[in-house]
Formats: sequence, structure tokens, C-alpha cells
Amino acid sequence: MDRRSFSIGGALACAAALLPQTQANAEAPSQRPLRMLVGFPPGPAGFDFVARQIAGQLPDLIGRPVVVDNRAGASGRIALEALRSAKPDGETLILSSQSPMTIFPHIYTNLRFDPAKDFTPITRAVTFDYTVTVGPAAPVNNLAEFVDWLRKNPSKAMFASPGNGTTPHFIGEALHQKLGIPAVNVAYKGGAPAVLDLMAGQIPVQYDTVSAAIEQHRAGKLKIIATLGGQRCPLLPDVPTLKESGIDLEIYGWCGVYGPAGMDPALVASYSRAIATALQRDSVKEALEHVGMFPAPTTPAALAEFQRREYEMWGPVIKASGFKAES
Repeated sequence: MDRRSFSIGGALACAAALLPQTQANAEAPSQRPLRMLVGFPPGPAGFDFVARQIAGQLPDLIGRPVVVDNRAGASGRIALEALRSAKPDGETLILSSQSPMTIFPHIYTNLRFDPAKDFTPITRAVTFDYTVTVGPAAPVNNLAEFVDWLRKNPSKAMFASPGNGTTPHFIGEALHQKLGIPAVNVAYKGGAPAVLDLMAGQIPVQYDTVSAAIEQHRAGKLKIIATLGGQRCPLLPDVPTLKESGIDLEIYGWCGVYGPAGMDPALVASYSRAIATALQRDSVKEALEHVGMFPAPTTPAALAEFQRREYEMWGPVIKASGFKAES
């Protein structure tokens, strides 16, 4: 899937046609601050950063203050449970990562929300790339050499992820299922400790975001040998994609903006236009792209359809892995 053609083609055509009406249409029924929930703590490069970039632009587009409300915990589930309980009056939204919307329904038996029914899609916000990153334990220079090394060293077929049940965990499962080479997921508490073990030669490969390893790659301490998107990552123009390397697998990360179920469609449309406008402002694009996030707004309907396809894509991968979350 071409990130740019999917995201900007339809969404911004709509935004361009309706942009002169954005200010008037997007004014909410009160001047109380719009709360944008984020299921993660504040940080300089993650989903909180994306939310704050959007929030900084919205007041002059929707005519009301915007406050980012961090509800960290349970990999984003706490914030989504809060959104599910909120009134559909347009005063509470969320910037959610992809996992709760597409992966969690497959792994949690006691999930307290239904991503397809309990929320109103507004727009996808950004996409970002994942990588195949090797350390000194895997003496290879490209993906073909890595696959050959795995086949010759099946006992060393293990990969680092930032945690069980995360998107990188299932990226590893998907890739190894595609290769026909079983591998063990070694789950860390976040990406940073995984990178340390990767550099120390304790584990051969890590699947995670570009930002997790790009500095070590540039310093020559690790090698990013492939990215998983439909096109090369602009931050790594010399690194081929999996498809370029002969493996028919395309995955990239994303996050989206949602409201509670039952929101007024006119308000949803105006928020979608306003957020698309915010994401295309030069200062926002520059800040996001600096940390490997690429603006990719959609219409509400396009986000709903994209989420459905992603949910269906992950189902067989997760089922084949046999993984179930404990709580």
C-alpha cells in the first residue's frame, strides 16, 4: 500500500474542497476545552508527541481550547475505556495507537470495549515504519543473507520485541511465518533494553520502529537491513523494503483519532477536516517527520475501512502464533 496515495489522496481532496467552511463547521457547541486522550505518558517522540502537535494547531481551526489528557496504562486500554464512557458531545477524543483497534480484540478475552462498535472513527493521523534490525550476533549485511543465516542456525532463531502482544511481536510472527522459519519472541519491557541486548550480541534481530534503532544504525553499531512499509522510509532511503528484498509482506504503524460512539456526523466531518489541515501545516509536518512520523489523514469512512482491513490481516497471524494475553 502506498502511504501517500492512500492517506493524502482522498482525505485532502475532501479537505481542500471544504476547507473554507472549516472554521464555521468545526465550532463545537461549547467553549469548554476539547480533551484529547492519549493512552501513553508524555514523551518526545511517541504518540503523545503526535497528539500535542495536533492539539497545538486545533484551537484556531475549531474555535475552542484543546487539552491533551494522558491516561497511561495497559497499553492504551485505560484511555480507551475512558473514551467509551464519555458522552458523544464532541468534547472528548482520543489519539489511539493501532494495537487496541486491530490486535487486542484477537488476544484479550476480557477486552472492555469493541473497537468496531464503541468508537467513532475521525481520521488516521500518522503512519510510521518498522524495521528488521540486526546486531553482531547475526553477521549479515542484507535480508537474503539474514534468511540464509537463519536457515543454517535454527537454534538461534529468536527476535527481540518491546513486549508480548505488541505490534512488533506480531511483525516477528508474521515474518517468520512467511519465511517458514519458526522463531522465539523474546519480550522486553520496552524497546530500549532490547536495543542494548541487540548491540551486546545477546539476540540476533529486533523488529521495532525506525526510531528505536536509527541512531545506532547511523553510528554503525546496528544494521537496519529492511523496512516493512510499501515504500522506502524517507529517513532510510538506502534501505530496501521487504518487498524489494523478495518477501511479500507489507506492514507499517499508524495511529488514529476517534471519538465515542454516536457522535454527530457533521461534527465528526468537521473535526476530520480540521485535523487534516493541522497535520499538513509545515511546522507540524517537519516536527513529525523528524521523529519518523508521517502525516496520513483520511476521511472517517476511510479510517473505518482501513481499521477493518488491518483487523482482518492480523487475525490469521495471531491465530497461527497461538498467543493469548494473560489479562
